[in-house]
Amino acid sequence: MSAPAAPLRHCLEPGCPSLVAWGRCPAHRRRERVTANRFTVGAYGRPWRRLREAHLRDNPYCVDCLLEGRRMLGTDVDHIIPHRGDPVLIADPQNLQTLCETHHGRKTARESWSKGEW
Repeated sequence: MSAPAAPLRHCLEPGCPSLVAWGRCPAHRRRERVTANRFTVGAYGRPWRRLREAHLRDNPYCVDCLLEGRRMLGTDVDHIIPHRGDPVLIADPQNLQTLCETHHGRKTARESWSKGEW
């Protein structure tokens, strides 16, 4: 004897009228997978997340704020030398620094400006 079928529910995507047995409808499941892969494939997968967490644990303060005389917790782990996809530079702990969101945004803007991306 087979188990009774689960009642259909609305897709978890806000505003989607599709009925599904669980989760999201096929259209939204595919988009969800693409979004998740964008952050886990390539340079920024599990090894990077572990390295980042260890770096923030050992170096919790923004280095630029410290130079300015403030102790501000950092939120971003920045590559001192931009890695441009180089796996050696990505994984090199000596190439990492902790920055707050403000200082990281400024550094990124300076680097983009110097490369002519503006």
